[in-house]
Parts: sequence; structure tokens; C-alpha cells
Amino acid sequence: MNDKFSSLNNSSIKYPLVFVHGLAGWGESDKANKITPYWGITTGSLLKGIEDKGYTCIATSIGPMSSAWDRACELYAELTGTTVDYGLVHSKKFNHKRYGRTYKKPLLEKWDKDNKINLIGHSFGGTTIRLLIELLTNGSKEEQDGTPKDNLSPLFRGRNDDCIHAVATLATPHNGTSCFDAVKNSDKFKELFMIAANFFGSTKLNKIYDTQLEQFRLGTPANEPINTDVSISKAKEFSKKQDTAMFDLTIDGAKMLNKNLNINKNIYYYSYPMCESHLDKKGNYLPDAKMNLLFKHFSTCIGSYTGVTDGGFVIDEKWKKNDGLVNTISSRFPFNEPARSFNEFEKIEKGVWYVMPQVYSDHLQIVGGMQGSDIKMLKKFYAEMAELLNKDF
Repeated sequence: MNDKFSSLNNSSIKYPLVFVHGLAGWGESDKANKITPYWGITTGSLLKGIEDKGYTCIATSIGPMSSAWDRACELYAELTGTTVDYGLVHSKKFNHKRYGRTYKKPLLEKWDKDNKINLIGHSFGGTTIRLLIELLTNGSKEEQDGTPKDNLSPLFRGRNDDCIHAVATLATPHNGTSCFDAVKNSDKFKELFMIAANFFGSTKLNKIYDTQLEQFRLGTPANEPINTDVSISKAKEFSKKQDTAMFDLTIDGAKMLNKNLNINKNIYYYSYPMCESHLDKKGNYLPDAKMNLLFKHFSTCIGSYTGVTDGGFVIDEKWKKNDGLVNTISSRFPFNEPARSFNEFEKIEKGVWYVMPQVYSDHLQIVGGMQGSDIKMLKKFYAEMAELLNKDF
């Protein structure tokens, strides 16, 4: 970004910044956050630097492995201080409990058209935000048709979208990631991932890392006695369901989501694509030396893969460039929504994705995760982003 955004004017600060974590993440109400914050895993809190400049920052805590739908319902309940309602129709369709946790106190004292917020999502957090906005804007016709009016969650009624000012997504797989297609035995990886999640959720470890899957009877809330057995078979079964983050993150899953998501013409949208891979002589993308060691195998697979998904989507050469987990092309903007490259000299319009200059970062370095995070760069990045999101054009 240009230096014109590097000077913050506290008198212009209006909107709280609400941060939404990605897959396997956590927020400020989780005990894991006291050990290390998600937004600053190895660098120390990145939000504190923004707060020191006068901003209010909130790091939400929603289901780390749950679907975009379930996470959007949880995010709404956490922000409003209500009971999570996954919807009568949705809960029956996917065979899980309709109601989840009750949040006795809202994260926001006031959240309405006169007290708007900015939403920032990392990775799958960006998808969660988009679905929340869709439900706030248009509600859910399925839930409206299948639920008595006096028993319908306000979230599913729609016409409540004038409470968000701007959105920013960081390394969000708007169109899914080819990782699941490119990596061999990815189904086994999903199973192992969910077995680990169930283990955490069904033992005393859930006091530290809360998987929030009790709607599927996998685990219990961190503040309640353990009453669930570790079940490998249940975890394997869950990994194959469509009502999970793992499905929504696939290219076919994201395509299904995007059919029902619409950009809101009264909100500013900014996306930050990431890349930390380079083109080799064979036309493939290889991970850079700086990339997190955990991602290098995934990056190599993504960077050399072309093919066709089960749903018929063609993954071509343009999908090879990546940040270790997500294709750079996918993190630019949703293919079915209007977008343009950000230009500081042009008027910014609502209802359009502004694609920011590509950030040199792997999938976690942008949130201060693991090796290679540049603290000075990150502090500047978040300060500039906070100021940009706060602007009216």
C-alpha cells in the first residue's frame, strides 16, 4: 500500500475491527489465545499494535473445523450475545443439533446502522464473513419456508445488513483450494485431522483448544465436564460430511457456496492475495526458501498440479501459484462477483472487490505464524489496513 495510508488520524476512527480466524484457528475467548494469540502466533499480538493507535479490536472464537454455515451462525451469536441457532432446516438436513452455545454477553455493546463494524477474515474466516453478510442481507429462504415465523432466528430473516462498513480477506480461498485434489491420500489426511479434533474435543485438552463440534456430538464445551468418548469411527464419518470446513474448502464445495453468495452493494470489499512460490523451468511453482516447512510439500503438490475436480471444474496452469495451502488466483476474489485492482488514485466504490497488491507471505506468515514472519512489515500492514477499512470514499 502507498504511504498515504501510513499516518493514522485517531479523530477519524469510527468502526471496531472484528477479526475472524481460519481453519483450525482460535480467538480471544479460547485458552489457547493466552498461550499464543492466533493473530500473532510467533510475533506477539498484532492487534495490540492497532489498539495502541486507538482502534477497538475483537478476535472472535468460532468452530475451527465447522462449515462456513455453522461458523456464520456462531459468529452472529457471539457478536450479539445470543444462542447459536444453526437453523431448523439446516440441522435436520445435516443431522446435528439445532442449537449451540449461549453467549450471555455480546462482544459488541452496540451493533447497528449507527454502530457499524469492519470485518477481517484470514483464510476460511473470509468465507465465513461472506456467508454472514449474505444471511444478514437476504436471510435464508430455506429456513424461512421451513420454520414457523415465531421460531425463526433473526439471522435468517435478512434485511439487517446495514451494520457492516467494510470487509478485508487475507489469503481466503474464495474459490476453494486445489490442495485436496493435488495431494495424494487427502481423504486420509481429512480423517486424521478430524480424529485429532475429536481427541481434543473429547478429552481435558479441550480446556486449552476448543474444537466446538458438540452440535455433532463430537466433544463438549471447554467450560463443561467431559461427557463424550473419543470415537475414531465418528470422526472418520464426520470427515466425509458436506457440513464441514474441509468440504467447503474444496473447489467444488466453494463453487456450491458461491452460487448462494452475493456481494453487498453497501459494503467496501478488499482482498489480499498471498504468494510465496516461484516458477521453475518446467512451468511449475516451487515453494520459496522462506516458506513454512509444514507447507512445502503441499505447495509443491499444488504448484505442479493440473486436472479436473469431481464436479468437473478444470484446474489449469493459473492455479499453480500458491501460498503453501491456497492458490493465489483463488485468494484474489470470488469468480462470480465484480472485482478490480486497487488503485489509490481512483475512487473506491462499494459492492466491488478491490484486489490489493499481492503480499509476499505464506499462508500463516500473514498472521504472524511460524517461521519467516516479518514483525515490522506485519505491524505496518495491519496499521495501513485498519486505516483503509475505516475510510469512506
